Amino acid sequence: MNSLPTLLLLTITSVLSANHNLVQKSVCRANRECYQYLRGSPECGARCQQIVLRAWDDNTGLDTVPYGRHFQPDCRDQLYKNRTDQCIECQRGSSPREDHCRRSAIAFGCYRDQYGELLKTPQVVPMPDLLLRSTVEQCAQILQISDRQIADANLHLTPAGHRLMRCVIIREGFYSDADGPYLDRLYVQCGGYQRGEAAFKRHFQACHKRILTQKPNAPTLASKLATECIPRSSPNQRDVVPSSNPSIELPAGTSPASCRATQMVVCASSCNNFAIARQCSSSSIVGPIQLSIILASFPRENGFPITGPLIQTLPAEARSCIVNQFRYCRTNCLPEAIERNCHAAEMD
Repeated sequence: MNSLPTLLLLTITSVLSANHNLVQKSVCRANRECYQYLRGSPECGARCQQIVLRAWDDNTGLDTVPYGRHFQPDCRDQLYKNRTDQCIECQRGSSPREDHCRRSAIAFGCYRDQYGELLKTPQVVPMPDLLLRSTVEQCAQILQISDRQIADANLHLTPAGHRLMRCVIIREGFYSDADGPYLDRLYVQCGGYQRGEAAFKRHFQACHKRILTQKPNAPTLASKLATECIPRSSPNQRDVVPSSNPSIELPAGTSPASCRATQMVVCASSCNNFAIARQCSSSSIVGPIQLSIILASFPRENGFPITGPLIQTLPAEARSCIVNQFRYCRTNCLPEAIERNCHAAEMD
């Protein structure tokens, strides 16, 4: 019979393994961290707190979805969001846009006073691109997906690509074979722009049900959920894989082989049809699945897509984005470009 300490250890291990790379923090924990960072400048504590919770950006301000998770509204209160927005709007006029510390302090005060009770329990915080890219690299290593496979722009269409995506969303804590997708976590990561939470979940659940009718195996199911079921509401929307063109910066002393492997992983996650479609599509113009099908018809040179006549059929916004994505891929991800960049990193 298992002893009590053994049972406790098994329980703790089970909980931790379910979260994998997922990050959860409370406002109280963020404040304690910021106290250490900001000794001597406590007046900017609210901004630090919101940055630690990955809910603040100086250019766009507060991301209400992850931040609102840290407050519990009264279940009978239907006006808490409106009151909070009005509170922020009324006080924001006296604060210059570049006064980030004051603007973030106003937001914290309004959420505390109008939105709901401050929660002590840790909540999911969104994953930045750096952590997403690290997860892709870890999974490629775990699954022994070779550099040649990673460099293939059509990796996402292969069984290896499906296994890779399944590993990625499991390690991110967004999915398990037993429980399926964790929609609350996915909404914090990928929702909250121009689409409400209920609509986000309805869309995902309908897509999930449609995919199940195809009777896919476990890796294909997980991959399709990640690439087909997340509704897109904004060109800048976060995703479960890196969706923007990362600048590839490596520590000094990185070996050429490690540099090449890292760059191939980054390129594979940024330059396949689905990644480009997610980056360049908008649900109000053309969806990511439709755009990825169009991109599959584009001519390729040295394994990477180039523009063709079909691009003229797309909206101007999508055309401009695609051209920029193609330029990035061809500049940074051709074999000679990777060799050049890694040689430069070695020289540094």
